[in-house]
Amino acid sequence: MLIHRYILREHISPFFLALSVILFLLFVNLILELLDQIVGKGVPASAAVEVFVLNLAWMVALAVPMSVLVAVLMAFGRLSSDGEVAALKAVGVGLHRAAWPVLLCAGLVAGLVAWFNDRILPDANHRARMLMDDIRRKKPSVALADKPGLVIDDFDNYRILIGRVGLQGSSLEDVLIYKQQPGEFPTAILARRGEISFTPDGKDMALTLHEGEVHALDSRDQTRYVKTAFHRQVIVLGDAGRRLVRTVEDTRGDREMRVAEMRAQVARHGEEARQAGEEAGQVFEAFVRRRLLDGGPPGGDPVKEVQQALAQVRSELMVAGHRGRAANRYLVEIHKKYAISAACIVFVFVGLPLGIAFRAGGATRGAAVSIGFFLLYWMFLIGGEKLADRGYLSPALSMWAADLLIGAAGGWLTWREMRK
Repeated sequence: MLIHRYILREHISPFFLALSVILFLLFVNLILELLDQIVGKGVPASAAVEVFVLNLAWMVALAVPMSVLVAVLMAFGRLSSDGEVAALKAVGVGLHRAAWPVLLCAGLVAGLVAWFNDRILPDANHRARMLMDDIRRKKPSVALADKPGLVIDDFDNYRILIGRVGLQGSSLEDVLIYKQQPGEFPTAILARRGEISFTPDGKDMALTLHEGEVHALDSRDQTRYVKTAFHRQVIVLGDAGRRLVRTVEDTRGDREMRVAEMRAQVARHGEEARQAGEEAGQVFEAFVRRRLLDGGPPGGDPVKEVQQALAQVRSELMVAGHRGRAANRYLVEIHKKYAISAACIVFVFVGLPLGIAFRAGGATRGAAVSIGFFLLYWMFLIGGEKLADRGYLSPALSMWAADLLIGAAGGWLTWREMRK
């Protein structure tokens, strides 16, 4: 229908504009958060780009529902401010007829987000975490210009203190090295000057010292103190941290698993919790039968028996509780994936009446209202997750509470608007 296509076209530009702005803001925040870690570690440009590309996945998962809300607010706000909503009602096109194509498209977007959250997001989260772990383990290519007077401990078994650094950053003055090898006595090396270089293969850093002394205890006679002078000495410090070593790991957290994988974990933890609960019941039943029905073993200490039985029961119940909480964490993540995607539909019911009511505010008010509702939604989601992890709420209720409450409020506002 021509009217339906017209209404849907009104949503396209606001949706992609909002998506671009939200992704840009989240991306800038990520850059500010990670830039120091990446630049300070001397990470290759390709790895740095990969970090940001992989993190785009969770940004998209957050930005799409919010963009739907912005698009509906701005589209119906524009239609209302230009009198087109009133014109549609005048020709017999009710708000429910004008809104159903938007709901249909929101449902399609919700389905795509659910697929994305299950198929793309877990792998991206896993690869991003692994890459950031590798970056954190990477030693920085030693930049000495800002380290005079500071202890440098980037190398195994060595602690280095430098008095001054030359203009080129490779010549050193007043060098003190404290060397500690496992199973050996510590050694102190002092030198008036030195130079930093790399081994021919570029893997290790070497320190060439001039006009120095070595102070150490004699390894054969601990009562003797040995002082040795040298004119030139080369020390290979070890890994220079120039390369980023990529690791492969199959261990995944709940945010790095697909729904099927998490359901398998829920079943496994649930079965272990059930077995631990049954074991606790069997221990208690055996104790009751042995002590109360059979009279207990001759000469036994009843107090000690009670303590042992209670300790066993408590241990099994703790295992059952731990497994139950582990299963809940996976259930929370499963429901979160679907609840976030369903927010695309919920926000249509919120945005439609508010867009008509706030038609005079334009884009600024639409953006402000969208941010406010999304913050409210996210507070419900985060709070529900914490409560579910602690066992105060069921995983389903904790994750769907935001959709239910905000959706109910939006449905009521939409119903009121339709009755006008």
